[in-house]
Amino acid sequence: MDFLETEFVEQGNVLLIRPSGSIEGYLSDWLDDVEQRVEKQPRNVVLNLSNVDFISSRGMGIIFHLHKKLNSLGCKLHLAELQENVAEAMDIGGITDVIEAFGTEDQAIQAFSG
Repeated sequence: MDFLETEFVEQGNVLLIRPSGSIEGYLSDWLDDVEQRVEKQPRNVVLNLSNVDFISSRGMGIIFHLHKKLNSLGCKLHLAELQENVAEAMDIGGITDVIEAFGTEDQAIQAFSG
């Protein structure tokens, strides 16, 4: 399945991405959509995972790919509001060693200016 229901919100110079469901499998269309949005207007991104109940290793790879893409554009990716099981998987997968995770979306946004 190459579909992930996602809300995109522009808040100043930050793009908030709020996916819902499971991040797994092959999400090339979703990743292409996100990349087009940041290439069109490079900015920092907060990926709010409060409505994500599962992430696979492939899903973590997609998030890491997005992190690298943003870095190449001079932007950053922050994670926010990870559910406990998602946070645990991201810790085990090493993602949170590379990408900062925050308890709230507001904390993630404020950290860009800190």
